[in-house]
Amino acid sequence: RAGGFATQATAAAAVESPPSADLSPSSFEGSRLLAKLAMLVYWNGGQAGFWDPGYDGAGLDLATPLGFEPLIAADPLALRLEVLSLCTPSEPALWLDPDPGGGVGAKFPAFASVEETAAAARQGLSAPPPPQPVSRVAVLRLEQPNWIVVVFRGTTPSPMRGLLREGQVNSMAGQEDWSEAPAALAGARVHRGYAAAYRTLLADVEGAVTAWARKEAEVEA
Repeated sequence: RAGGFATQATAAAAVESPPSADLSPSSFEGSRLLAKLAMLVYWNGGQAGFWDPGYDGAGLDLATPLGFEPLIAADPLALRLEVLSLCTPSEPALWLDPDPGGGVGAKFPAFASVEETAAAARQGLSAPPPPQPVSRVAVLRLEQPNWIVVVFRGTTPSPMRGLLREGQVNSMAGQEDWSEAPAALAGARVHRGYAAAYRTLLADVEGAVTAWARKEAEVEA
């Protein structure tokens, strides 16, 4: 499917019924949805309307100059339509971008340390801001299914800058105990570069999730 816009036939074929609210991420359908979300954030999910199922996306900037995106999907608009037919976002995404607003961020970013992350957890809102995220990050609150999804990637629309950042992550050879792992993964060991990248965005992600949880609790009360 060449070109930047879905044909009517492509759009019609992509529309499916959203999954049930209790869909398991480990099921085939759940894994498929997570894979599609991971593919979609190769494009700039920080644009207004990007996650709005009611918007056809005609005004979105989905250009891919010298990027890797065409290897993911030749028709990004059709991919977006397919993703939004597979899930129902209930909140705007939290979008973190190392190159915000189409600009150019740090070529050699800093990573938060284990000690800095632990200190931030103790200090809460009084903690200093963490380093700028290394990866693009989308945090999505979905209604159908009832999930909070965190998706992040290392490369950026600037291929050289993305490769430099990805190289820094991958150059951290070996594994380490994942001190920030969710409770379900307590005791896990992960790639040292992955842990560093995750650690650097953790405060933003947990802040967004906490804010949503408080909002829902207030509504239920």
